[in-house]
Amino acid sequence: MLPMLRKGRPTRGEDTSACGAPQGSIDRALLNLAHRTNDSGMHLGAVLLFDGEPPDTDALVTHVTERLPLLPELTLRAAGSARKPRWEPDPAFDIGHHIHQVSLPPGSGSSADNVINAMVGLPLDSRRPLWGLWLIRTDHGYALCYRAHHGFQDGQAATHTLRTLFAPSPPRFARSPARPPALRLGLAVVKDMLPLLRRTAHWSGVDQPPSLRRVAGTADVDLVRLQAIARATDSTLNQVCLTLVTSLLRAGFPGDWPDSDQTSRATMGVALGTRDTRYPRLGNRLGVAHITLPCGESSALRRLDLLHAQVTPEYLARIRQHHAVLFQRMPYWCGKLGVHVSAHPRFVPLLVAEIRGRAAMTFAGVTAHAAYALPALPPRQPLFIAWVVYRNRLHTTFLADEKLAGREQFPNLWQQAVDELEAQIAP
Repeated sequence: MLPMLRKGRPTRGEDTSACGAPQGSIDRALLNLAHRTNDSGMHLGAVLLFDGEPPDTDALVTHVTERLPLLPELTLRAAGSARKPRWEPDPAFDIGHHIHQVSLPPGSGSSADNVINAMVGLPLDSRRPLWGLWLIRTDHGYALCYRAHHGFQDGQAATHTLRTLFAPSPPRFARSPARPPALRLGLAVVKDMLPLLRRTAHWSGVDQPPSLRRVAGTADVDLVRLQAIARATDSTLNQVCLTLVTSLLRAGFPGDWPDSDQTSRATMGVALGTRDTRYPRLGNRLGVAHITLPCGESSALRRLDLLHAQVTPEYLARIRQHHAVLFQRMPYWCGKLGVHVSAHPRFVPLLVAEIRGRAAMTFAGVTAHAAYALPALPPRQPLFIAWVVYRNRLHTTFLADEKLAGREQFPNLWQQAVDELEAQIAP
């Protein structure tokens, strides 16, 4: 029996007291990584853009206070000892400590790039629950930004928090599929994780020492265009977007892929479904899918075919099933190793994420006209690409280390990748 899956061991994340919950192995590893590097880049969340006159912060405090009973996780702070860290209720919890406002300089516009870059790197008070909500005043409208420490919430939990705050109906978490026997599952999990322990092919984007300063860019695409590509190729929207990522790397770093079989690698979080029944929006419960990107392939349509065959619904379902049990039995050393490998650019040079949220989100009767992800970029990682399906558009965020060459061209390259696919499937 694999040590990480021994029978009889207590379930990691199982609560043993009346209030709060133990920190999971991944939670601890992420919090410790941020502490060791003194880095505020391990924060994630999303930005909503609104037209019209900005509200005052009192209205925002009132709104969050009304929704807080649906979000007990937001009252928990990091506590406990180094050997037994926990999430426990903040005895001095005050909504006002978590609501902030920022005004962009006059004349700076109200673009998503400016709003996101104003949020990147802002600290969170480690003495309080590790989240915050910002009201950003712009030249033409305003934005709301929810941010949380990655050790406090993963991307799925943060997205559900945002929807609970601003969507008409709070989302629900799905149940996990049936689980196979532990021994067989343990061997399958190891097989899934082994590719991450092999260094990926060279990508010049990881050669430059990181600056630890992050810069964001964004791109918007009409969802109808991407859906047409997906229908014409019998692909999923996720497969189409992964092809756009591959095309961006190929066009942005043409000297890195001299041969048709040259590849790079990306990792993508996979929601595992079930959560703690009392605190479903607390901690990290994402599996990891490793994806080989066929950057050397010259045909965009062929790149899509290769990703279509690789990133199948069956593969993602298997990741959910296997990693759900791994998270239950994961000791801290295993979580720490996983975070180390996932944050090392020679093993994982690129992070990607897909976020779906077509339901409109509103505040004070006004519907947000756009939604962008604010991903967490680990200290040594050069690039995180995250796309959000919101209403009738795909909003993509490129969060890069400031020293990454060519990052300014990523939004244009993303648009060109869409054009290239459309041209190759045209009758």
